[in-house]
Amino acid sequence: MMIDSDKIRKVYQNAMTIAMALMGGCVMLGGIVYVLITQPLTEPTHTVNAGFLQQMAFLLSVTVLIGSFLVKKKILKKQTGSMVSVDKSIEISLAPLLTATIVTFALCEGAVLLGIVVSFLTREPNDLLLPLMTGIVGFTAHFPRYEQWERWIRES
Repeated sequence: MMIDSDKIRKVYQNAMTIAMALMGGCVMLGGIVYVLITQPLTEPTHTVNAGFLQQMAFLLSVTVLIGSFLVKKKILKKQTGSMVSVDKSIEISLAPLLTATIVTFALCEGAVLLGIVVSFLTREPNDLLLPLMTGIVGFTAHFPRYEQWERWIRES
């Protein structure tokens, strides 16, 4: 297949835009939660078992992070086996990478959302930190790399 750098770059830029939007959403939500919790409008009426919720949020976010690697591997493996046509367009060939990027970033955002929910329940902004760090590790590990996309096209 003839490699068209402009087409690869266009699909890659779409993936980066989606990835940055998901990461930005997590930062924005985290900031909103921090402001709402540190400037409460009312006092909480009941207490929540914060230790258990913190541990569960961290364990679930680590599980989601590990799951994101497994899901990405499965998406890319499944799509690799179906690539038999030589005259496919580059956009179609890159679709599995775009899908894997969106799905894995959504899973990493889910890990951060767990921390946001726990922070709201416990009214403690620090409960957001561990799930947020787990999400950032996932975002960093899954961030699209242009070389990976070029290699994908050459091998397909």
